[in-house]
Amino acid sequence: MTLLPEENTFPKTLRLPGGSGAQGNGGTPRTVTAVVGESVTLPAAFSTRENILSVTWSKVNTDQSTVQQREPVFVFSNGNSKSHGAYKDRVLLSGKVSLRIANIRVQDDGMYVLNVMTEDLETGEEYVRLIVMVPPVVKVGPSSPVVSSWGKSVTFKCTISEARPNISALHWEKDGIPVQSIGVSSKYSGGTLSSPSLTVRHVTRADTGSYTCVVNHVVRPVTSSVQLKVLYPASIISISDAIAVTVSDRVTLQCVADGNPPPNITWTKNGVLLPSVAHTLSNDVRASSVTLKRVRMNNTGAYVCAASNGVGKADSKAVQLSVTPDKDARDSSNIVVIVGTVAGALWFLIGVVLILLLWKRRRDRRDKERFAFYYNMGRREPGAPDDKTDFPTIPVKPREGTLTGNAGIPTMRRAADKRGRRYARVMYPYLAQEGNELCLEVDDVIEVLEGDSGGWCLGYLSGDVGLFPSNYVKFLSSNEAVKMEECDGKPPSKRTK
Repeated sequence: MTLLPEENTFPKTLRLPGGSGAQGNGGTPRTVTAVVGESVTLPAAFSTRENILSVTWSKVNTDQSTVQQREPVFVFSNGNSKSHGAYKDRVLLSGKVSLRIANIRVQDDGMYVLNVMTEDLETGEEYVRLIVMVPPVVKVGPSSPVVSSWGKSVTFKCTISEARPNISALHWEKDGIPVQSIGVSSKYSGGTLSSPSLTVRHVTRADTGSYTCVVNHVVRPVTSSVQLKVLYPASIISISDAIAVTVSDRVTLQCVADGNPPPNITWTKNGVLLPSVAHTLSNDVRASSVTLKRVRMNNTGAYVCAASNGVGKADSKAVQLSVTPDKDARDSSNIVVIVGTVAGALWFLIGVVLILLLWKRRRDRRDKERFAFYYNMGRREPGAPDDKTDFPTIPVKPREGTLTGNAGIPTMRRAADKRGRRYARVMYPYLAQEGNELCLEVDDVIEVLEGDSGGWCLGYLSGDVGLFPSNYVKFLSSNEAVKMEECDGKPPSKRTK
């Protein structure tokens, strides 16, 4: 594409200096500066009364000889314009005869000459010096981030290249502050224009940060940064104060530590590892907590927090926990003790009374057995024969379950009907010794449900079923029992004295 000037022809009033003779403006060439990649205008101006036939811009290339070699850059002639070589599509006339160059390159640096020819074939020239400036390329090393152990020294390199013209100054900054104003003079060395590399001695956690090499140049300052990370031992920066609580309270103990790498935090009590919860507060700071939901008296003691990260020695601190009984609990425990003591005493007294009652009952039973004759004599009904002074000996009572009294009266009666019902008449009074025995009075008639003479029998009397000694009665036949019923008008089993 051909770049055209603002006008295809120049006005006839444009004159070269000196009237009829065309000549340059003479004197020292103008100097124009430009930054690579940007655009620049090479200014020029002429005055002549003749018509201009052509405008030519050339770049002057000089070698070791004094002979000038002109490289065409832009030519305007007969209403047509054309750009040449490396300037193709990058140049055009600005105004009347000034030349505008776009996208400046380093190779564009040099001397340019403008040549104007009029109709009378006279020429005039003007020279312009173009200086192309290139900002420096700044690189720092080693590659970021730089990791160093605590106490060692670190050196950062700053390399500058491609600067046109050369840089004017160089310095280093840490987190935006010049290192010369930080700390003591022995901390840093280098970091100047004559010695670009910067050395940081005996690094600590405070030296962690961003280090920037700042290069001053006529075009603009150029910087490059590197991050320094310092590995330093873990240290506990905060721990809960000593605390006193009461039983059943909820307690949380917290420990905060920092270090690079981030520390590992543990809790122990009497050498026993405790379960804890850890969380991160920042890149290098972590916290860990132990929670006791309901403290007990045996939770009293020292709780030790330890932090380590593999760099240097581990750090540890302890917090004391004191647990005291709850006032209400103390009162309640006192009440419980009192109530327990009273209850124990009552149970002891009740036991003693029961033992005494059992002992008395057994003694009375032995006395009754020992004096059964006199006791039964006192219970005899009037009119009983006086000559019966000796009572039969009570037979041995059958073992539980040998008599089938639990079969029911109807069942036993049906069984008795098959072999014939039996009855017995009481000959001697008998006072029941246990709940399953019948009380007998003389002349009572008992329906015998089970059993024979010589032992204990099961009988039915006055609506009760129970045992009675067979040697206290006289067994009757069915006919004898019927005769007694006719005499008394009552069934045998309903008879009472």
